[in-house]
Amino acid sequence: MKSTFIFLFNKLLQSKSLNHGCCLTSSGPFTPNLLAGLLCKHYLIALNTNLCNQINRTLEKLYLISNNITSEGIIAISRALETNRTLTVLNLSFNNNSLDSVKALSRVLEVNTVFTALSLESTSITLKGRDMLFHALRVNKTLKELKLLHSNLIGNLLEPVQESIRTNKTLRLLDLNYCSANFVEISQLMEIGRTSGYLKIECEPIVNKRPA
Repeated sequence: MKSTFIFLFNKLLQSKSLNHGCCLTSSGPFTPNLLAGLLCKHYLIALNTNLCNQINRTLEKLYLISNNITSEGIIAISRALETNRTLTVLNLSFNNNSLDSVKALSRVLEVNTVFTALSLESTSITLKGRDMLFHALRVNKTLKELKLLHSNLIGNLLEPVQESIRTNKTLRLLDLNYCSANFVEISQLMEIGRTSGYLKIECEPIVNKRPA
């Protein structure tokens, strides 16, 4: 059965039958080609690196929200995206992240030249992982949206954000909602966005209660 699926998956890749979008939310495939969606779920998420390296060349948007993808799965997908030139939107929200998978995604931001939107909502990003992402933003020239809400971001965010936008002039939305920043830091972060003239920074506090 597995060899049959691999054969069919390779045929789908060769025939470019995934069209332009694939949405696999909470294990439910919603794609123009149901079989393609099921096979994409089995083999992109199940870590077959060889198949990941042949990721569909016409797919533009990939939503893999809440599919219990392991950090190894995210690494495999990231490696495929290093050379992919069609996928522009990737949503990996509500999956399992690690320092290594964040490092792999950061690498994608550094070398991929078509990526425009990345969502990592509720994926638990460590302090070191956060710094890797913001460092990658310094050299990235295409990303327009980065969503890191509910990702347990800790530490002072002012410095990494300031350093990133000093050289990055393409990012338009940075979603930091429900990070660990206090109200003073949140005010400063939002001011950074306003003064830039092009970047919108969203940053609601974890507890929506202002100090007296």
